[in-house]
This record gives sequence, structure tokens and C-alpha cells, in this order.
Amino acid sequence: MATRPLPKPAAERTLQKKYRQLAVDTKGRLDVSTEQGAQLSKLLHTYCAAFCNLYGTIPVRAAWDILRESEPALISEKKLLKKDFLAFTDILRAEMLPYYVLEIDELYSEEPAGKPIDREFVSKALVQHGQGRFSDYDMLLDAQADKPFCLMERDKLLAWADAQTFFRSPQAVRLRRFLDTLRVSKQCKNKDVHGDPIRGKQLNQFIFWSDSESFYYTHAKRDWERQMLAAEYNVTFSEKLMRRITRSIQLGSARVPMTQMLEWRVRELNEVGVLLTQDQFSELVRYMMEYNNRSHLWCNRGWTPEELSAATARTGAPEITFGPGIQAMIANGEMDKAELLREFAKRGFRVSDD
Repeated sequence: MATRPLPKPAAERTLQKKYRQLAVDTKGRLDVSTEQGAQLSKLLHTYCAAFCNLYGTIPVRAAWDILRESEPALISEKKLLKKDFLAFTDILRAEMLPYYVLEIDELYSEEPAGKPIDREFVSKALVQHGQGRFSDYDMLLDAQADKPFCLMERDKLLAWADAQTFFRSPQAVRLRRFLDTLRVSKQCKNKDVHGDPIRGKQLNQFIFWSDSESFYYTHAKRDWERQMLAAEYNVTFSEKLMRRITRSIQLGSARVPMTQMLEWRVRELNEVGVLLTQDQFSELVRYMMEYNNRSHLWCNRGWTPEELSAATARTGAPEITFGPGIQAMIANGEMDKAELLREFAKRGFRVSDD
């Protein structure tokens, strides 16, 4: 278990001193007081942000390998050396960024101190407070296993420096639009966080806390826990669903199987007061499956599941099993089993009857 404190942003004066030392260590190649050095620093920042947004986590040595392939001219003309990039990661450790550059002994307390090449880029979205802070990171590593990193054309890769790139795909837009426009039943008696009725409203028109969310917030013992929960809960209901679906598919089925994720989302919709018709449920399944299968996912090291399947020549349809929640909805007539089987089959899944 990791116990070392995580790196914190340095004061501006300290950071300037580090940049001056970087200029010396790289013999001016990364001297940000010059136009060329500033441009190279900006380019490296862009690449590192893209790596974290596309892969979630990546070893520094793998990041360097991808950088070499993406910028052959810089490397061949010796405008950027491997030792320059490693020195640059020292700067990243001292800056306020949406990701960490962590030493191996910061990730694993039992590991001895490593070299700069042993560092890891880790999205801050994978790091929690308190005990088990790297549990999502560990699960992601399990899901990534030995999958190859997805290598993109230079400009496509750099576009991933913008974290919103993930949500601009057609499948993400379709799922968000579907969730936004679902409506609460007109007979629903639930109220939003301001005490106003939500009956008949679209899911993008109100903020709603479930009983369990209110319980977790009320019983949180630390300020940072309450702040974290409030940040998660105080968004429109459709945005909250979108974020949860996204996190589940990013971390992979090793964490949450697709059928389990579907059960949870239907349960949340029922709790807020949305009663899906059979057609709406089929649409939800279709949009979630498209979002999963055609998105560039952390658990696949940037590949979409469809791309990875083709790249690794996997044969046979993946198998899933209906959980107790979906089985209960089928039993009481809320869902049509035949329609559900057809929908999953169209998405390339085989449902086990076990």
C-alpha cells in the first residue's frame, strides 16, 4: 500500500527556479525564456496531457517511445533528447496539472526508489483521498493487462490534450442527448435540492440527491469527503448519469460488467422517477453499448473495443450474464427478455443463461 505523500504544486518562485535549472540541464533546448524552448515546452505539455486523457495512466518510458514515433524530426535533429524529457517530468511533478507524475515508491511503498524513467503518468481522476487511494489505478492496470498502447497520427493524438475530446464523439453526443431529454413521471412526488417538484421535468433541468447520496454526505467525517461528494452530486441528474457511465466504461468490465452497470443506471432512473418504456430501455441499451464499443477507453490503453478486437484478431462473441436486477425486471414484466437478447446480440454479445 502506498503511504508517501503525493507531490504538491510548487510555489511560483520555486517553479521558476526549476525552469532555470531545466534550461541548464538541457543545454538550452528547454529554456522557456527563448521562443524555441517555450514552444518545445508547450508541445511536451500538450503530449503529456494527451497521454493522460487517452490512456489514463502510462509509464514514462512508454510515453517517451510514443513521443519518439510522433516527433521523428525533433529526435533525429537532436532538438529533444531522452534525458531532456526525463528532466521535464521533474517540472511536471511541481506544476498544478490534472495528472500526477509519480515515482514508483509513491505508487508502491514496498518498492525501492526508482529512476526517472520508472515514473508513471497517472490521471488525478484515478487517485482518491484516504485509504485505498490507488484502488481505481490498480483496477485499471488489471484491465489494461498486456494490451498495446493505441498509436494515433500526430495531430489526432495531440487533440486528446483537450479532456473534452472524449465527449465529442457521435456516440457520446447521442447518449448525452438521450439522457438529457428523458422526463420524470408526472405522478412523481420527488423534489430537487431546492425543494421544488421535479415531476414532468427533463433530467438536465434539475439537481437531485438520492437517499443514499444524502446519507453518505451527512455521515462523511472529513471536509474533503464532503467536498468530493458535493462535487459529484451537485450536477444535473443527466450529467451525473453520464459521468458514472463514463467512469465505468473507462475502467473496464473488470470493475463493473456492462449488465451490472445497466442495472444500476435503470435503478437510479427509477429512483428519480423516470419509468422507461420498452422502447426507451432498448434505446438506452443501444446508446450505452455504442458508447462503450466505439469510445477510446483507458481500460484498452486508448483503443476502442471494436478497434482492439480487430487489432488482436479476437474470435468469438464476448459473454455476459444478466444480473439479479435485470432478471427481476424481466420476471415482473418491466422488460422483454427476447427484445433484450436481440439488442445485446446486435452489439456483439452472447448472453449466458447460467
